[in-house]
Amino acid sequence: MPYSHFLFIEMNKSINICELQQLERLPVADIQSMDDFRPGYRKRQNKPQRSTPPHPSSRGVASIPSIDESVAENLNSAATEDWIAVVKWLSEICGLPDLDTKKGLRKAYNDFEAHYFWLEALYTQVEKFTMIRVGIIGLYTKMCRDHLLMERLIERGFLKRLLDLLDEQTFRQVVLHALKIMTFHNHLPIRLVVVRNAMVFIRLLEDDPSDSLAELVVPTLSFSFCAGRLDEAQTITRLFQNYPEGYDAARVVKAITRAVAHPRASSWLVARSFELLRLLALDDAVAFVDNPNSVKLMISGLSCKEWGRRLMCLQILVKLYSHESSAASPLIDRPTSVAAMQDSLDHFAKTSRPDSYMFTSDRIAMELIVAFGRAVRDSDFYPIGLKISQALPLTGFGAVGKAYGVVLSSNPPLMSRMLRWHGSSGTSITSFFVLCSKALREKDQLIAADMLDVTRLFQNGKLDQEAEKIAMRRIEQTPQEGYFYHILSSTVRDATKGLKAAKQGLKCPGLTPYLKATLLQEAVQRAWSAGLDTLYQTGCEVGDSRWYEALGLLRSALADAEIYMSEFAADTNGMDMVANLYLVLRVALTEVDPDLHEFEDTLSILRAAEGLRRLRQARRELLPDNTSQIFTHNLRQAIVQNYKESIQRFSGVIEKMASESPSSPLLSTEESLNTLTAWLNTVNLNDEPLVAGGISQAMAEKARPRVIVPDEERLKLGRCELV
Repeated sequence: MPYSHFLFIEMNKSINICELQQLERLPVADIQSMDDFRPGYRKRQNKPQRSTPPHPSSRGVASIPSIDESVAENLNSAATEDWIAVVKWLSEICGLPDLDTKKGLRKAYNDFEAHYFWLEALYTQVEKFTMIRVGIIGLYTKMCRDHLLMERLIERGFLKRLLDLLDEQTFRQVVLHALKIMTFHNHLPIRLVVVRNAMVFIRLLEDDPSDSLAELVVPTLSFSFCAGRLDEAQTITRLFQNYPEGYDAARVVKAITRAVAHPRASSWLVARSFELLRLLALDDAVAFVDNPNSVKLMISGLSCKEWGRRLMCLQILVKLYSHESSAASPLIDRPTSVAAMQDSLDHFAKTSRPDSYMFTSDRIAMELIVAFGRAVRDSDFYPIGLKISQALPLTGFGAVGKAYGVVLSSNPPLMSRMLRWHGSSGTSITSFFVLCSKALREKDQLIAADMLDVTRLFQNGKLDQEAEKIAMRRIEQTPQEGYFYHILSSTVRDATKGLKAAKQGLKCPGLTPYLKATLLQEAVQRAWSAGLDTLYQTGCEVGDSRWYEALGLLRSALADAEIYMSEFAADTNGMDMVANLYLVLRVALTEVDPDLHEFEDTLSILRAAEGLRRLRQARRELLPDNTSQIFTHNLRQAIVQNYKESIQRFSGVIEKMASESPSSPLLSTEESLNTLTAWLNTVNLNDEPLVAGGISQAMAEKARPRVIVPDEERLKLGRCELV
């Protein structure tokens, strides 16, 4: 195939057949440059000619480039001392333009076939001269600054060559530089290849923990794993579910943590590492279990001055302990529990008030026992139904259930006969509620009847539209009745709707202490859940409106938790849950001392609340701890136990997180392994490499680098103009 056919590839498709035939008859030597045939190109007359070697496109395929072996040997030796001269010679012999400028990259793209032919020919001839081959790979790396040049190199197998050269120490720095640039340019196929070969990069970090190597490996992995979280996220997620054989997430987490903790790690490396750790935590939280230093690193991040990193660390900790708590058993240790109960009773005796929950619950339970006895004796369900509707806003279901259990256990056959006589199918308290509700409706006590109906549905676990419908209907008719807001906030599945119901309920006049405490607890838990859900959706991108919404929700949870802690005693329902969240939110959202001395009173109340909870569980007034209670307990305990040590160990990392650089750091010559690395460092990722649509990367990422999904379809339409 004559070399002129290569030129036709670069020509405008509008050239007709006649012109094509005429060009084929031209001697190859007469073709001086592709510019002669570029549509719209006009040569300037009397333009001085540059004294540079002839362009490769003027030489033809027959003139295969050759290099004398002695010259190659001298160049190979000189490369260790003066890489610039060697690279300059390679550029001149191959006719390469200045690859450090956008204009030069554009020229390299236009004459790609000629440049690639000469570079490959030289690469084959100097196969035994390693340093010259490294220089050629370095020139290819420079070309990768341009997205479309990189695409053409990948088509020629450049990526496979890079991976094959990773094991060679001489090539490692230049190969990692190339991969770092290629993954930075949002190229999904390259990212998938890097993820599939993740353990190769991790072994490099394990064998060589130097900061210079980590500055190349960690960003490459981060750009590959954090694949935009948009269209690419589906592909990456599928890959996570089918990791290649030999993948070890725990080793990845350990290696990244060690790279972050390196004294000379840059702020840019720290930022990329935390983004990678966040994604690993979302995908495989178990990987952190065997790496306590990684957990402490996340705990120390709660003290970072930069809000995005602080909330990212909170997000990772939540994911980690949520997964750990889902597989945990209830937090009941009998010897410890007995001691905690006694301490809690002592604390309760000193701090309790006449209107405390336990005193109120026991008093109302005694009154209800008498009322239940009268109902059984008289077979009249109206008085007991009215009594129950009055007790529910004071103690919730606790006192009612306790009293009914006492009455039922005293004479089960009598209760069974009485309930069957009135048409009930069982002896459960919810069956009793049906009879009471019917009696109340006959007396036009509709609010009281609705209270019993929604409570019955709630206790049966039917958190469906029926209970929500009853509560919403009653709220429309009597908007000042706080009990229905309590039921609504507890039954709706959507955290935002539950938070709205709790906030509206807190505005109702005449709230009982129980209702206010319950609504505050729901407001805290719902705002906490909604805030975390919003963080997962935004990916912790500071400046996004959804990110500010997440921060506002978490601050709302903290404000309600502060009110709860200041107004209610340790025996209040939900005190242990709210106290745990209060402590976590205070650490994550405010400035606290490393020793956490300001939480001594909170921890004292928390210990009493947990002990009283164990006591009530032993009395079967409460169910065993659920997953949420175990999670908040474990998260709070981890923060309290490790906060001071974590800050002391990773204080330098936290400072770097707060002063994150928006661009990739450039390694100085003395930090580099050789002068080639210093030369490659002129490939500055902050030099506005183009992405789809001609928008500069720096402009797209604004304050700090952000992985952006490329518009692959627009890239296929044509070349983005370099300006």
